Amino acid sequence: MAPETPFPQPPGRLIEVLHQRQQQHGHLSRTTLAMVAQELRLPPAHVYGVASFYHLFRLTPPTPHRCGICFGTACLLRGAAALAAAQAQRLGVRLDDPAGDGLWSLETVSCLGACGLAPVLVMDGVPRRAEAP
Repeated sequence: MAPETPFPQPPGRLIEVLHQRQQQHGHLSRTTLAMVAQELRLPPAHVYGVASFYHLFRLTPPTPHRCGICFGTACLLRGAAALAAAQAQRLGVRLDDPAGDGLWSLETVSCLGACGLAPVLVMDGVPRRAEAP
């Protein structure tokens, strides 16, 4: 008989719960992570590790406006890096700084699934084709 696992919940449940909490609160605060750990009877370090590993989870409150630039292979080959540099200069923010300037933040994303339109960016949740400078 196999020993009992220290994680009584199915592994996929943690990510599902973290997504739900982030949708409710806009980000995952330390208090929220502690509550999720208690609710799922998981070690707090495990919950924090999962939340800090995946780029879709935010541990700080988001800026009101966000721009994400796809850095998938097709977008990189078609000028995503130059596009990111131009957007950073235009917005006056650093790439992948979650605080941005308090109004805007600029981040890289792995893939937006629109390779035929590369390079692609997302402004406030709306995907757009962009011209590389």
